[in-house]
Amino acid sequence: ITNFGVDLNYGSRLKGSFEYFINKRKDFLQLIPQDYQAGVYTIYTNAGDLENKGYEAELSYDLIKNENWGLTLYGNTSSIKNKILKLRDENEKERAIGNYNVLKVGESPYLFKLVKNAGVSSQTGEALYYTNRTTPNVGETITSTPNGNVTNVWNSSDAQIIYDKSPFPKVFGGFGATLSYKSFDLTADFTYKFGGYSVNIQALDMLDPSNFSTNKRVDAINFWRNPGDTNVLPKPNANGIYMSDYFLQKTDYIRFRSLNI
Repeated sequence: ITNFGVDLNYGSRLKGSFEYFINKRKDFLQLIPQDYQAGVYTIYTNAGDLENKGYEAELSYDLIKNENWGLTLYGNTSSIKNKILKLRDENEKERAIGNYNVLKVGESPYLFKLVKNAGVSSQTGEALYYTNRTTPNVGETITSTPNGNVTNVWNSSDAQIIYDKSPFPKVFGGFGATLSYKSFDLTADFTYKFGGYSVNIQALDMLDPSNFSTNKRVDAINFWRNPGDTNVLPKPNANGIYMSDYFLQKTDYIRFRSLNI
């Protein structure tokens, strides 16, 4: 682990610190799928090498500081970048993790791998997806567009790694304030996280008309009905709505965590 840091104390009111770190971890543990003949589905094993680097910073300021009254504002922020340096086997460059994530050498862990949504055909109401294929299968239509080839048939082989949307936030931390009067004080704490994404499976369930065992969202009825309809869900069909990056959604939040008196 390599750390560089600096502390700040100015005028007895302003205090803070900043730290930059690089941490290389060898042989990180992970659940790895096993052959069924082994008698277990997964087992923890040394799965590769990982690098974490980033910064942590915190700052506090006594806005009011006298014999009876005090008001302190404070906050902290962190940003961490992770990179897979090596996977278990020397020749292994990519490994699927679960249904929607992969580990890839040289990239952030748990990148999403999903079929990419291309919208809904305004003429037929069919869901459209991006594909790297040029030759259609039976019953399939592949159309060339400025953004890439588009197919009207969902195919798991069309799943692509999505490099610009990570499950890890770009920045996270907290902030708050403490107000004091003599022997009493009131402290409010908030937390925040920005820049991360998650696969919203619940949203899929609540929009999919073929999944009739769950309640639906109000906008589930906003589906294609007539040629020319835009900004709508696909026309209902027996197969329902397939998982795609349409359901890859931001996990940003600012949360009021606690209030102490």
